Amino acid sequence: MTYLLSDIFGDTAALRRLAAELGTEVIAPYEGRQGSEDDAYRHFLAQGGIDGYLELARRQLPGEPCRLVGFSAGAAVAWLLAAEGRASEALCFYGGQIRHHPQLRPACEVSFVWPVAEDHFSVPELVAKLQGPGLHHHQTQGRHGFMNPLSKGHEPELARHWQGWLRERT
Repeated sequence: MTYLLSDIFGDTAALRRLAAELGTEVIAPYEGRQGSEDDAYRHFLAQGGIDGYLELARRQLPGEPCRLVGFSAGAAVAWLLAAEGRASEALCFYGGQIRHHPQLRPACEVSFVWPVAEDHFSVPELVAKLQGPGLHHHQTQGRHGFMNPLSKGHEPELARHWQGWLRERT
């Protein structure tokens, strides 16, 4: 089974469409947020941030390892769950919060899909820290959030390309 872990926008119609297309389940910290990205971020923090999301995902996942596909905050949660042995594979899209846990080394394969740049850290420096067996990096020319139509970083053509990449793996 594969699970999509949402970004700060939560469980949105666009995420549900992607999950249906891929035949996956969704884990999100809350129902979708339709406000601005700043509003969604404040709401995410008020709901417990990464720690709260991680606890929720732990409760919702099955006992056996499964494939995790995470976006932004969901990618960070997928990374942490993979390090706990809860994932058979993790596909992490623009998971900037992973920068707080670069020392972790999950036993499963992890593919990272990075944006061209991030506002709060150097993508190349983080990639340099995240090297080792089973860790694969893909650099895009997109911005953070390129997969999500609600994000100011959304890039439809790039999103279609990576949706195809996901279809090949799920």
